[in-house]
Amino acid sequence: MTPLDFLDLVYQHIGVALFLCATLILVYLLMFRSGISSVADPLFVGVLASAFSAAVVAILVYLEEIKLFYFTSFFITEIAFLISVLWGGANCIRLKKLTPDVAKNSQYLVFHYLLTAAFLLSTSLYLWRVGLPVFQTTSRLITFQELGVLTWVLDVTWVGVPLSVLIKRHFLNKKSVFDYFLLVFSFFLFATKGGKSDIVYILFALHIFSQVTDSVLVKRIESILLMALPVLLLAITSVVLSTWGVETSALQVVLERFLLFGDVFFMGYNDSFIATVPDIGFFSYFFGGTMSTIDAIFGNVASERFILGYAISDFYYGSGEGIGPNARHNILGLILWGPTFAVIFSALCGATFRMCRMRVIGGGKSLFSIFFYCLVNVYAWFFFIDPALALGYLLKILVVVPPLAGSAYLLCSWSSLTNNSVGERVNS
Repeated sequence: MTPLDFLDLVYQHIGVALFLCATLILVYLLMFRSGISSVADPLFVGVLASAFSAAVVAILVYLEEIKLFYFTSFFITEIAFLISVLWGGANCIRLKKLTPDVAKNSQYLVFHYLLTAAFLLSTSLYLWRVGLPVFQTTSRLITFQELGVLTWVLDVTWVGVPLSVLIKRHFLNKKSVFDYFLLVFSFFLFATKGGKSDIVYILFALHIFSQVTDSVLVKRIESILLMALPVLLLAITSVVLSTWGVETSALQVVLERFLLFGDVFFMGYNDSFIATVPDIGFFSYFFGGTMSTIDAIFGNVASERFILGYAISDFYYGSGEGIGPNARHNILGLILWGPTFAVIFSALCGATFRMCRMRVIGGGKSLFSIFFYCLVNVYAWFFFIDPALALGYLLKILVVVPPLAGSAYLLCSWSSLTNNSVGERVNS
């Protein structure tokens, strides 16, 4: 079933569809109410996406458009995911307020400058090669895939630099006019990236930082951006639709997009499609893109990568390059590894998200730890909608951030040794 087919059925049964959506949104929000700090919390979006996805499956059940096997698999995997996320109560996954040790501030300042340099250099290359994707008809996913390893630096620094600016100003009281340029430039990059909702990453970063630090100023900025967000989303959507020559109301597209959070279920729960899926291992699926990028760096022929969302689009439209639904944990585990492993996989996805929020991943009291915790949680909510994407972002963070932090440490150590050596010569 294509999205148009599904929306046709929804409009024919709009009363039932609205009831199921409203009911499941209420149920999910009640379950997570003590863990969500604001509608600007990435967790809120993840929960909303899960609620709409569950509503899609419920609508399919009502319309008798889904097999009992698929519904049972969805139900059990969703329960496994929710239990692993909410183990110990939703309050456990509420964003943590942190008080860092700022004694080694010189190391963090050097890290900030290195991160900023990486941001400016990689973004300059991006603008030179791509321009502004929002005004182009090429899929932004294809555009970013063609950039290869450069996207690793872009994905980390576009969010990392605004966070680092806030950390530097709040904890170290190091302020400059250039900070405003970096913040505005980051906002501009996300607004013109070509995705209808990319701008929310800046909002997520501001909110997480405000919760970690209890910064009144950042909370005010967050509130202003939150109020302006609906207008921004509609404006960006209008530009994208105009660029693609689509004569549809931007408001209709945005509202339908919420319901289509669950598109992978009415498209993927299909015997004919599942029969076309090749056998593929866990490592190949989740790290195939990384290995292809490494192959390209060393001049080797990149191996063909299987992406579930692209495969679904290819099945329905004959071309899946650059488009496709997000592969949610429920269906990804089922299609690739069977019903039993699907339950374990969903539980692992939920547990990993829980560890990110509880600071099991990214502990410590240094400013580096604060930065790492905030950056990880900007992207961790993807475990709700696309675990492969979530792991991909975490891997990029692990590849980009530690070398910069290590370089900052070495530069500071070398500077300290040099100063000590000069001091000894003077004293002697």
